[in-house]
Amino acid sequence: MEIIGRGNSGTAGASIPFTPRAKSTFEYAWGESRARGAEQVRPEHLLLGVLNDRDGVGGQIITKLAADIDQVRRKLEERMNWRERSESLVAGMLTESATANWTTYGRRHHLIHELNALLDENERLHEQVAKLRDLLRQHDIDPDS
Repeated sequence: MEIIGRGNSGTAGASIPFTPRAKSTFEYAWGESRARGAEQVRPEHLLLGVLNDRDGVGGQIITKLAADIDQVRRKLEERMNWRERSESLVAGMLTESATANWTTYGRRHHLIHELNALLDENERLHEQVAKLRDLLRQHDIDPDS
């Protein structure tokens, strides 16, 4: 609340236009998704848009919370590249002539969606394992022994 203040409660249900900064952030995210050949704007693209505008509220918050913004951007790029490679691999497998007779756009789209869900869960589990390993180290326990 200290950065942007309190809103007017009388605007409930009214159409609130985007601020120029928010519009710019969304446009940047849309451009990033298109440049990467994505069918939709994902949270990663939105985060890139927020990171692109370090003077905006979102950029200020991330700057306060993250020790290194460039490291956040690198990690995000790694995640997006990993996802793109995985999707490309699955799409390639699905378009091979041996499977062409049973695949449809809807089936491919569904399978890619399922793969994304698995990748997200895998990443979440890896993050939890890393946190557990850090906790063990904080208590002078070697997680590798």
